[in-house]
Amino acid sequence: MPPKKYNSEEERKAAAAAKRQNVRQQETADQRAERLQRDSEAKRLKLDNETAEQRAARLLRKAETSRSRIDNETAEQRAARLLRKAETSRSRIDNETAEQRAARLLCKAETYRSRIDNETAEQHAARLQHDAEAHRRYRRPTIRTNAIDLANIDEKEIIEFYCGQMNESCEFCNSLNFMGERPPDRKFSACCHKGKIDLPEQDYPEYLETLMNGVDHNINIYSHDRHGPAGSVTDARASSL
Repeated sequence: MPPKKYNSEEERKAAAAAKRQNVRQQETADQRAERLQRDSEAKRLKLDNETAEQRAARLLRKAETSRSRIDNETAEQRAARLLRKAETSRSRIDNETAEQRAARLLCKAETYRSRIDNETAEQHAARLQHDAEAHRRYRRPTIRTNAIDLANIDEKEIIEFYCGQMNESCEFCNSLNFMGERPPDRKFSACCHKGKIDLPEQDYPEYLETLMNGVDHNINIYSHDRHGPAGSVTDARASSL
């Protein structure tokens, strides 16, 4: 059967893509896994054997394709892309080892330093302006402003904030945490970084040991009686003096 003739190169590529798509839709799970394995090995072999010029040209094409796709994406597509990127980055950071984290931070610091060393005068001025605006936007109110606000506060209108009991135990180090601190995967990272930090047991000074074990009478300053106003921390501290 003679090969089919096409009116243009675009038409030929479209027909080839449609044929590949049809074949892939009919392949089994094992066939798909085998195809992906072959494609991965072929891609790796091609990358290992490319010259410096070929690599530069490939990265340039990839950057141009990515830039074109980003420039033409909708607001929803951009939001979805940034969300996927953030989730991937968070997952990679949560599962990295101590050596990987150190290497990542070092690479980040070197990249930042290189960018600063190579920036133009206009880029330098723009960066400083951006940093100054960010500082003004996020800095805390001054003590004077706080003093004025506190002078006008009616304590009767203040709503008490209660974050619950500190009874959520870490499965790795048994530290106690609040319910609001628990991540979606129920693995706390503020205490032991999800079990990646394991500190050896150590002996405490005798005075601290007695305070933590409740042996010393001064432990009363930390007591809290929930059954009456006399159990406040202030009253407990006064009673211990």
